[in-house]
Amino acid sequence: EKSDKPAFIYAVTIQNHGTYYYPSTNKPNYPIDVKGNISDEVKEQLHVYSNGVNDGDTELQNLINYYKNSKEPTIIVFFGDHLPYLGNAYDETGYYSSATGLEQIRNMSKTPLVIWNNFGKEVNLPQDTISTSFLGTYLFDLAGVNTPLYYKFLEEFRNKLPGYKMTMKMDNQGKLYLDTPESLSELENQYRLLQYDLLFGKQ
Repeated sequence: EKSDKPAFIYAVTIQNHGTYYYPSTNKPNYPIDVKGNISDEVKEQLHVYSNGVNDGDTELQNLINYYKNSKEPTIIVFFGDHLPYLGNAYDETGYYSSATGLEQIRNMSKTPLVIWNNFGKEVNLPQDTISTSFLGTYLFDLAGVNTPLYYKFLEEFRNKLPGYKMTMKMDNQGKLYLDTPESLSELENQYRLLQYDLLFGKQ
């Protein structure tokens, strides 16, 4: 805030990253309890994890409250890059076994996404699911800044294949694929070539 130039901060935290076990033989006095027809091990993992989520939620609210009162136009994006490592919890709670094949991959790949700003701009993602590779295309638009040419290409890719990772693809109709559909293979090849050129080519 002391600078008159815009700032981009990509902050990574390992808070609540795991492992999810009590720090000692004594059960901590956590505010959130976990009950259910699950094993003691899974109950302990979910107990530690859920209270870690509660801590993170409190700190996220503190961050948002600070920038609510700031005159500096600010966008806050909050997401995880993978689900927590909870061992048998996914099986015992039915989260994993309730789907099959590509649906399992999708369910184990989805994480919540929070986007907030303090200048009153409505947040409307064009798709319910968006790969983090394409998140920047939306944020440029939200911030009202000119989109670099590469991100215009990413926006085109995102509009056709918003879910994109090595093990699964999802088109703009929500259909899941193991491999990229043939109709989009040329677009995918352009994506790979552009990435390679940006990383290793002569700029």
